[in-house]
Order: sequence, then structure tokens, then C-alpha cells
Amino acid sequence: MRLRSAITLSLGAAAIALSAAWAAGLTGSERRFEIEGNGLRIGGLSGLAVLDYGARFLALSDEGFLIEGSFTRDANGLTGAKATRSIPLGGPGGRALDARGKEHDSEGLAISSDGALSVSFEHVHRVAKYREPGIALPYPALMRGLDLPENGGIEALAVDTQDRLYIVQEQSAHGGDVPLMRLEGGRWSVLGKIHPSDGFVPVGADFGPDGMYYLLERKVATLGFRSRIRRFDLSQPAPEVDGIFPAEVIWQSGLSLGNLEGLAIWTDPQGVVHATMVADNNFSAVLYGGMVSLVLAKSVGTM
Repeated sequence: MRLRSAITLSLGAAAIALSAAWAAGLTGSERRFEIEGNGLRIGGLSGLAVLDYGARFLALSDEGFLIEGSFTRDANGLTGAKATRSIPLGGPGGRALDARGKEHDSEGLAISSDGALSVSFEHVHRVAKYREPGIALPYPALMRGLDLPENGGIEALAVDTQDRLYIVQEQSAHGGDVPLMRLEGGRWSVLGKIHPSDGFVPVGADFGPDGMYYLLERKVATLGFRSRIRRFDLSQPAPEVDGIFPAEVIWQSGLSLGNLEGLAIWTDPQGVVHATMVADNNFSAVLYGGMVSLVLAKSVGTM
């Protein structure tokens, strides 16, 4: 989601004031690190996937580009990221996406077991499949009556172990609960509802190795952003009374971690489970545009 310019300016001032506190690269139990661009245009990152047990990543820019890269790490987790390639996403038939018509505003990213990418777009609301970045393969059209704001569309994508795609919009045009939808057998269905609370809205999602659904949420505060991760058990149906899936907050940030929008839950070669997030800086030099990573559990059995 692109932020309004007034918010960007005020948060930019806050980012400068807090830069000294960020210099050490650590905020509590979280590790915060920049992405080395290698001359590539890196910014506006809103989707993330971590591959090969923490060796590589794919990030998604809201200008319609995939960023490939690799990580550095030590015994305690990730220490840095380096971009190696930037690849433009295409439209159906391989045509270029129309930037003037905001067709290129890619927001959510998920990867199936066969390596196919699912990407969501807002402004021109849709979800597309990519077996190669230059050619979009359309999914079934989104359900009618979703009440999608122009700048608050489908941001949180996740694929489960059965390669079923789950999507959640950032917000509804009139506020309130938002539907959790799943694509199965060529059809979208609504499984239940996500209830936004305390000013947080959904911006990223992933399934963990425990089979639970993890939702990254973001809140715009006076002097910056706050983020949190909530965990849902989707193996249980949503309550019939209100259809809202129950959830627990498993992590919440302070103000100094940036506008986190993409989430990847992954396991390293030692079996440690990590949550890594990427920040959308709106291509601003004063806003943070790197990554934040933390350990969720020492093993799947302790989650």
C-alpha cells in the first residue's frame, strides 16, 4: 500500500530522529538489516518469500518488480541481504504492465510447491499466477462485492501444504471485518472473517511449518509504524455465530522497525523457525526499506 505524502513526510522526520537507535542493527530480540542493492532500484517492498532454508529470498516491489537475492547469516540468524537481480512482472500474454493506469501496483506474494508465484495487485484489483515473471496467468476473477478500496486491496497471500491459495484484503471500504478467502478447485470461497483490532490492518501472511496461519498486521502511529503477528488455527472452522476466526498475538513491535508489509515463516537447517519481514519505504531515502527477522521457536515442536 502506498502511503499518503503527508504521512510519509512526518514518518520521515521520525525516522531521522530514531536512526541512531537503529545503528546497532538490533531492536530487542529482532534483527534489522539493510538490503544491499548492487546498483539495482530497490524500494517499495511489500511481499517476501525466503527460500532454501534461509539462503535466498524473493521480494516484491509495488512497482511491479521481483527482487532476487541472498542472505548472510551467523549462528543466531540472518545478518544481511544482498539483491542480485530485478525482474519486471508482465501481464497476460507477456505484455508490459501499465504504470500510468496503476496496473503494476503489486502487493502480495506467495510461492507454491512447484515454484509458481501468486501475486496480488491493488488499484486494478486482481490476483495472477506466474510460472515465469514476464507472463501473467490469470486466476479466476475475484468474488463480487468484496468492497475493495482503491489503495487497500489484497495484500496478504499465503499457500498451504496442499497448495491452496489464501488471500486477505488490507481493509474494506467501509471498515470492519474482512473475509479470508481460499482458492480451491478453480473457485474462490470465503472461509470466515478476520477481525481487525487496535488499529492494525492485514498486510502479509504465511503458513508456518506447524500448519498454522500467521498474519502480519501494520498500524500507522503518530511517530512511526507498529507491527504485529497474529496466529490462527484454520484447521478449525470459523464460529458460526459471527464467522470470525479466533487469533493470538505472538509478536508486536515498537516504533523503530519501519513499515513492515511482507512476511515469510521459514525453518533453517538446524530446525529453528524464523519470521522475516520486509519494509516498504515508498522509495523514500528517509524511510527504512530493509528487513527485520526474529526467531519464533527453537524447533517446530516448541511453537
